[in-house]
Amino acid sequence: MLKKLLKYDFRSVFKYWWIAAISSLVFALIGSGCIGILNSDRALPEIVNVSVTLILVLVYMSFVVFLFVSVIFIFLRFYKNFFTDEGYLTFTLPVRRGQLLNSKLFTSVVAITLTYIVCAVNILIMLCIGFAKDVFTQEFWKRVK
Repeated sequence: MLKKLLKYDFRSVFKYWWIAAISSLVFALIGSGCIGILNSDRALPEIVNVSVTLILVLVYMSFVVFLFVSVIFIFLRFYKNFFTDEGYLTFTLPVRRGQLLNSKLFTSVVAITLTYIVCAVNILIMLCIGFAKDVFTQEFWKRVK
């Protein structure tokens, strides 16, 4: 029965989580473009530098929002499953309460771990694409050595 509980918990938590994860990856691509613009050798007008910097700040804020949204999805699932009308039906299932809690705990640990992995990939994307021009120069590798 624990497998069925896990299946439905994963389905309900990741129902909207993947949309937030993909949107944060899109923001990472936008942020890498902004880093590339700021890192370019061309002299750009001040208004372009300011707007690109503001976009970069919004990208970083979107990563923080993604972290909070993931936690909120988990809390909402816990609340809805135990403390609303759905909770009445949950407690009529032929499982122990420990299994219900273990299912919620395992789902939340997996969701938070995947959230951190997505955030690390976002930062890696921003750094790799944003600073790609510098990585392929010989001066960069002389500084690394």
